[in-house]
Amino acid sequence: MRSFLVLLLVLPAARASTGGEVAGATGGEVSDADVARAIERARAVVLAGKRFAGEEGEGARALALLAALAAGADASEERIERSLDALAARGPAEAGADKYKAVYLASLANQCFARVREARYRDAANFMTARLIALREAKTGGWGDLSRTQFALAGLDAAESFGIRVPREVWAGAERFVAACQRKDGAFRYGRGEKKAGTGSMTAAGAACLALCRARAGRPQACVARAEDARVAAARAWLAQHFTVLVNPGSEAQWHLYYLHALGHWGSLSGERRLAGRDWFREAAAELVRTQRADGSWKETGDGAFSTEFALLFLARGAAPTLIAKARWGGADKGARWHERDAARWVELVRRELGT
Repeated sequence: MRSFLVLLLVLPAARASTGGEVAGATGGEVSDADVARAIERARAVVLAGKRFAGEEGEGARALALLAALAAGADASEERIERSLDALAARGPAEAGADKYKAVYLASLANQCFARVREARYRDAANFMTARLIALREAKTGGWGDLSRTQFALAGLDAAESFGIRVPREVWAGAERFVAACQRKDGAFRYGRGEKKAGTGSMTAAGAACLALCRARAGRPQACVARAEDARVAAARAWLAQHFTVLVNPGSEAQWHLYYLHALGHWGSLSGERRLAGRDWFREAAAELVRTQRADGSWKETGDGAFSTEFALLFLARGAAPTLIAKARWGGADKGARWHERDAARWVELVRRELGT
């Protein structure tokens, strides 16, 4: 048996911080403690709601459950286990009935199952993964529009982290679809061939999708500096030029908190903390703390019924523990290979081995 000398450099776990006092775009200031309280209050609202209880369908349950888990809910708590068990038992039937909603349900369910990583949810995760792949449009490689494609890819990414293999051609096809949704100015629109201007939510979603597709398709590069992907660079430039945390750029009153959720997803994948020199998480966190209602929820008409879940997912992602932010190779070994998600994949491997 060949022997390998493995050197693991583990950086001390650090929590993404708002840096003490945060000045938001509106001039207000919040502390880390304020953000933590906002998360705790919102989590309580979600766990007490009808969606978490499954009264509005399994897709709504999955979104509420994912937001609660992301915000630190204990997966071993009885009500969380009951909700997970119900999602695993009832979700597949619902995902098989409605093709449009099935993409969102299957994605969110997989993200929940991947977070708890328990073997009893493997069959349900396998079903949801197969359902997502089956719903993909063979001709375009996507799932009808960029919103569903963003969710589908997040669900497939969760499946991979749960140890369920997704064929590389799925990622490659999805990348082609996403690229076709990008405008010449770098922004992304809702669908292929649309004449409409791009929006902040779709541009953040498009950039996140490209990052996932490139990473999961497994195209490593030599350990030398490389130019940033032109499409991702163009999207980042557009987001920086139109940056705000007060509205969804290009859509104004529509899908503001969905935009923040998409921005947080892109930021967690890219490692980008600043746009136009401004810390997007700090500013958005301050704005969300400012606009949280007295009962701990958020309510914006442009985000439908899911304002609180989107806001909580954003805050929880920014406050999650971070093991490794970025690794950079400066050596001269031309035979070495690297990948932009090497650190993330290493963490996945460790979690699988430890069963955490």
